[in-house]
Amino acid sequence: MQNLVLSIAAAMCMLVSSASDPANGLPEQMPADFTLSYAAWYDEAQPDGFDLAQGIVQKDLVLDGAAQAEFTPDETLRQQVYALLVQCEADTIVQPVTAQSYAAPGEGVGISPNRQYEIHFTANGKTYTLTGDSTGLAYTGEQAQAARFQALVQELQEILQAQPAYQALPQANGGYL
Repeated sequence: MQNLVLSIAAAMCMLVSSASDPANGLPEQMPADFTLSYAAWYDEAQPDGFDLAQGIVQKDLVLDGAAQAEFTPDETLRQQVYALLVQCEADTIVQPVTAQSYAAPGEGVGISPNRQYEIHFTANGKTYTLTGDSTGLAYTGEQAQAARFQALVQELQEILQAQPAYQALPQANGGYL
């Protein structure tokens, strides 16, 4: 199932990425220094996320704070995450993917609660930071960068939730409406 989800996300990225790929500076092969951290939150104090370098997954338990667990990202997982970054041309997502970035002054979209996203990754000695939020979804039809970012965070969340260490953490107490 996880491979099917990756294939769907990769297809979404490829649909909105450039055909010749001249701007994509990420090499096809994963560099030895590759690492990534991903966080998604409604409450910044207790994000969902994972860190490949530190070997940590974290789960937002809503009313009960957050829980962390150690995990060992194997080479297959690291390759999978890196391939997703290449397919989504993550190194070319240069502005925050939010309504504030795309909307004309006085216009835009508001979502409450608004989920925030932050991705940090290093490849070939260069570090990238990608940010966005749920309002960026409103612009996926007109902004290729927004579509690639949303496909990327959707797949990273699926990868996180598929990790046995994440699944072993307690269930959330409550939810966000």
